[in-house]
Amino acid sequence: MLTEKIRNKESGIVLYGITPPKVKHTQEEIKEIASRHVDRISKLDVDGLVLYDIQDESDRTDEKRPFPFIKTLDPCEYSHNYLQELKTPRIVYRAVGNYTNETFTKWLEFTRQNQVHSVFVGAASHEQKNPLTLKDAYTLKKEVNKNLCLGGIAIPERHMSKHNEHIRVVSKQNSGCEYFITQCVYDV
Repeated sequence: MLTEKIRNKESGIVLYGITPPKVKHTQEEIKEIASRHVDRISKLDVDGLVLYDIQDESDRTDEKRPFPFIKTLDPCEYSHNYLQELKTPRIVYRAVGNYTNETFTKWLEFTRQNQVHSVFVGAASHEQKNPLTLKDAYTLKKEVNKNLCLGGIAIPERHMSKHNEHIRVVSKQNSGCEYFITQCVYDV
């Protein structure tokens, strides 16, 4: 099981990542997309499925986006409501700034009954004002669901410019992160 592999610090864990469908899709389109996801992923020899929580990152740069940001379905709801047939363990990203204390606490309570793993992601930029910070999310996790297998993100290329990624990683470990995910690798 994924949790044991993480907690036993096993190497070679293979994950497959997807984004949930866009909110603009109809229920029928979402069911069709989910069916294809289940069919495709169930055939893969992977340890876990990563479901990304996409946030608008327009505050990070003044450059115009090549295409407009379109919100996706909540990854936890997509996993729970549409991917039930899939037996692969899940890691659900949570862009914590999209939630209030109350909605995040409610989700953490849900994770006690429905084992998921998670990666908390902070604001896209320092300019972004959010109702919940990454620090708040770590505190709530400790209060509501200490057993949640929590990961963090590590961005190696950020270390090239800021030279402090190792400090961020240690800080996240001290906040309860048990594993880290870096950029994905695509293997044909």
